Amino acid sequence: MKLSRTSRPCFYELILGSLIQPVKDFNGIPGARRWIVCLTGCERQDRDDMKTMVGLMGANFSKPLVANKVTHLICYKFEGEKYELAKKIKKIKLVNHRWLEHWHAECLDLVFLALSN
Repeated sequence: MKLSRTSRPCFYELILGSLIQPVKDFNGIPGARRWIVCLTGCERQDRDDMKTMVGLMGANFSKPLVANKVTHLICYKFEGEKYELAKKIKKIKLVNHRWLEHWHAECLDLVFLALSN
């Protein structure tokens, strides 16, 4: 079954109606193993979902914002203590949750491409 870019399912869905997780054999996103990702401003369920997505993309998760280790801060809103600290540390990339969703959409494209061959 082929999907167009406009009918892409959400990260955990396939058209078949079953919920799945992406195949771990794809080794996540190239280069993501070096990333240490921290979250700020997320509610409990969103936080749990994002932590899962971070792990599936091959990155590492850190609950505290460790200045010399964290590479990305995913902000639900660009505000708060972690955000203000990360702004001062130029090496931390400030991104929103859509950045994470984008990477998972790219990962799904790889899965669908592999399944269609």
